[in-house]
Amino acid sequence: MNPTNVRGQTAEPRSGVQQPGPLVRWAGDDAVALGGMPTPPAQAGVVPARDAHLIIWFSRGELTLTPAIGDPVHVAENHPVMLSAHLTYRYETTAERFTLLRVQDRCLREVAASEGVILPARTTFGQQNEVVVALAPLRTALNAVAAALVDSNTPEDVRASINRTIARIVLTTFPIQADQAEASDPVSVAIRVIAQRFREQLTITDLALATNRSARTLQEAFRKQYGVSPMTFLRNYRLDAARTMLSSGQPLAVRDVAIALGFRHLGRFAGDYAARFHQLPSDTLRHARSRSATGASGATGASPSLGIPAS
Repeated sequence: MNPTNVRGQTAEPRSGVQQPGPLVRWAGDDAVALGGMPTPPAQAGVVPARDAHLIIWFSRGELTLTPAIGDPVHVAENHPVMLSAHLTYRYETTAERFTLLRVQDRCLREVAASEGVILPARTTFGQQNEVVVALAPLRTALNAVAAALVDSNTPEDVRASINRTIARIVLTTFPIQADQAEASDPVSVAIRVIAQRFREQLTITDLALATNRSARTLQEAFRKQYGVSPMTFLRNYRLDAARTMLSSGQPLAVRDVAIALGFRHLGRFAGDYAARFHQLPSDTLRHARSRSATGASGATGASPSLGIPAS
């Protein structure tokens, strides 16, 4: 589980750190890369802090991760788990094959900033909930772009677009945990809460309590900084997450996406979505599926075997 910044090459072991048997084979670029690593049973070791976030899953076996700060995480098969860049993790595993997605921290920051979200200085991610795991937006998106992602001849503009799409899915499917260093800024705190809990039925009272400010003060701060109220910011955050999931072209229903992201009224969801993106959610899904079908029919040769389980 050793990250590298060299396209298509194996990582070099770091001195003093326990390494898994075979090293990771990476394909991609410095911003986003996909890797596969077969592992023999009963592996144990350390994943050191690094400049990239790692998302790991496997199809058979067991994995326990213990971060430097926090409780052990017991990972189920086909359940993506996030390793935040600034944390060191100890692991024990009997899994026979890992798939790893490496996303540079700076890539996530650039994409988040383009959508009005400033990440904490040291971003710590939580794990996906069971509803998101079942929908599998990340793995489905990777299945759709794997061939282009690992092809060294992919044009740079296409690769950059793929990287941004993957970064958006990571940001909208793994909750961001609050950074205590930013506790003095109510807008930053509120955005952290929204990023972590946007699938819940949050209210302005919830956000005000989390920031230790009155609802009026928080609303004024949001309007000054973003030109919208906190609840409009929350709604737009959910809508952006919905568009990311629907654009992946995965076999899911609009209703499932809406419910997973905290929308309780499907008609209102469709209206708000159309107002923001000038098309209905069903249109986004249909166009994405059409692109996926066109890409599949135009592909030459088989996609690389990277251990991405079918969703």
